[in-house]
Amino acid sequence: MKEKILALLRENKFLSLDEILEKIDGNKEDIENELKSLEEEYIIYKSKKERYGLLSSFNYYLGTISLKKQGYGFFKCDDLDEDIFIPAVSLDNALDNDTVIVWINPSYEGSKEGQVVKTVKHNNELICKIEKKFFNFDNKVLVCDTYPDVRIETDDFKEASFGDVVSCKVVSVDLIKKNVIKVEIEKIIGNINDIGIDIKALAYKYGLDDKFSESIYDNLKEVDEKYLSEIELNKKRRKYVSKDIITIDGADAKDLDDAVNVEKIDDNTYLLGVYIADVSYFVKEGSEIDKEALNRGTSVYLLNKVIPMLPPKLSNELCSLNEKTDKYVIALEAKIDKYGNVLDSDIFEAIINTKHRMTYDDVEVIIDYLKSSDKDSFEKMDIINKYQDIIALVQNMKDLSFILSNMKKKRGALDFDIPEADIILDDNGKVIDVKERKVLKSHKLIEDFMVCANEIVAETIKDMDLPFIYRVHDKPEEYKMERLEKLLKAVKINFKKKSKSLNAYFLQDVLKNLKDDDKALKANILRMMAKAEYSSLNIGHFGLASKCYTHFTSPIRRYPDLLVHRLIRKYIINSEKFYATYNKEEEEKLNSKIREIATISTDREINANMCEFEAIDMKKAEYMESHVGEVYDAVITSVLSSGFFVSLDNTIEGMVHIRSLKSDRFYYDAGSSALVGKNNGKAYMQGMKVKVICTYANKEDREVGFILYSDSKQTKSVLKYKKKH
Repeated sequence: MKEKILALLRENKFLSLDEILEKIDGNKEDIENELKSLEEEYIIYKSKKERYGLLSSFNYYLGTISLKKQGYGFFKCDDLDEDIFIPAVSLDNALDNDTVIVWINPSYEGSKEGQVVKTVKHNNELICKIEKKFFNFDNKVLVCDTYPDVRIETDDFKEASFGDVVSCKVVSVDLIKKNVIKVEIEKIIGNINDIGIDIKALAYKYGLDDKFSESIYDNLKEVDEKYLSEIELNKKRRKYVSKDIITIDGADAKDLDDAVNVEKIDDNTYLLGVYIADVSYFVKEGSEIDKEALNRGTSVYLLNKVIPMLPPKLSNELCSLNEKTDKYVIALEAKIDKYGNVLDSDIFEAIINTKHRMTYDDVEVIIDYLKSSDKDSFEKMDIINKYQDIIALVQNMKDLSFILSNMKKKRGALDFDIPEADIILDDNGKVIDVKERKVLKSHKLIEDFMVCANEIVAETIKDMDLPFIYRVHDKPEEYKMERLEKLLKAVKINFKKKSKSLNAYFLQDVLKNLKDDDKALKANILRMMAKAEYSSLNIGHFGLASKCYTHFTSPIRRYPDLLVHRLIRKYIINSEKFYATYNKEEEEKLNSKIREIATISTDREINANMCEFEAIDMKKAEYMESHVGEVYDAVITSVLSSGFFVSLDNTIEGMVHIRSLKSDRFYYDAGSSALVGKNNGKAYMQGMKVKVICTYANKEDREVGFILYSDSKQTKSVLKYKKKH
């Protein structure tokens, strides 16, 4: 019913209830309830004249707002081409990162501007410092860097003292009349002088805490005792896999949840073994630990700090597949032919003992050695000699990875290969360098095996026609692909559209024809993709060109994977017991639970990603604070009516504002997605190389600003500033 209503409103901009009832067969009450539900979800809107339409049909949009210290903000929505400028007078009572409804004035000339009409949800905690109030040392005052000109009030400072950094819950907001935010202090995070307080405060802003309650630790003692009492029983019940099995992770990783083995059966067949930590054995459904894990949803990786989904006793010890130690796993073994087809597979409980705890760097050395034509003069023979017993295993892994990778490409899987930042911190948590992270062949190798395992598990359960959680990725909206085609033509990128309808092959062809310098276009294409999420309904995974996909391989750090393991145990390992009690009522109960977990997990993943991105942006800005006045080669990554963003070779991004372009008066040309000079016709568009100078960087704002180096007057003034400082 929901999709029918939405399809109808896409075809007809505005419809009354009677017109909807005429066009859709169904019970009037059911249709009215669905319309009300869509209104409450802010998908549709009912006007004062009682006509229904999509939110965008009335120029309303749902999204998030990012506020700047200067008082204005930018509104971000997936349905819009660009971020929308929101003047300070039009912010209503919205706070930074809030979910809001914005109205965009369709008649506004020049750059688009919006107005916040409703704050749907305050998304973050408020992080404040406690300072002394003027010269009265007995009084405390809350100061928030995000809102330097707003009075932050609380009725109770609790145990917090001067210099403390505290996490606050927003109680009420009145920025219009009184310029006040009233809060309740929830927790003392630390002191302003503590090492790593910036990252810790950021985590609290997003409601993330690395500490677990006392009841969780009490529960852990019971888990540990149960494990010790049942270990011999499980050794008899589980299959012991006696093979050369290895883990491959980052050098600093402690939560090792996947191990692999590849055997070559004959010239045409490989046996892939993927062995995943059996977290579901230790974390029982409905336990205190389980409830906390679901609430967290995922582990969060904030540069040098990890906020785990599970307590370290589980994530780093009991569950982790540590080297040369017997460990419980859910195993998947699959026979795969030379074309990447899965011939047969088996999923079972097992015990493994990993031979080596490998790093990506060490495996990369072995891969380079295997490719080397002059092995006698190979530089890093110390590593080769150390791991001589698994050289043949890595060769098998390398060969099978090549087969699986080719198979994915042939079916239309997309590989964006967007560069990521490698941020180097000192012992005090201060950033000392930012550079582009190198993508290793060993990363791709593990990725191929994990994708293969996830697909096999998803297809196995799908064929059983039982309730399940899928990792889904919808195809991009047609209008976004139309925008992309216009952009590609504007920057003269050749492509072949192999089908009238949108498919992955079109995008694959585009990505294949992009040069290494076209990182900006790759990032733009990625932004046009739908967001992957968790769902009880399988619609496939567009990016992987997979008909059926799930997350099975990381139960230590992702809750959906833990759920998948429980369903495997229920449906496959304990199938006789399951089918003895399975009925329609049980099916609906399972589906309802899976839908709830999928929604929570998607929400937690989004929250974690936002926090991780903000931590990176914060440290990038911190790094550039000491590089103001320096000149860089850059590439334009996106163009807005207010200016354009550029990216440096080290992945740091910042804005060149339209007001800083002094050579002409520029306007935004939507057809070419470019800023065009009114007099000289000079155009700045995505993918163009420019030389810029950093003029502004602020860690608190997470912002970096640039001007074009060609503007000599500003360049001289900034260089003068740099020399003085």
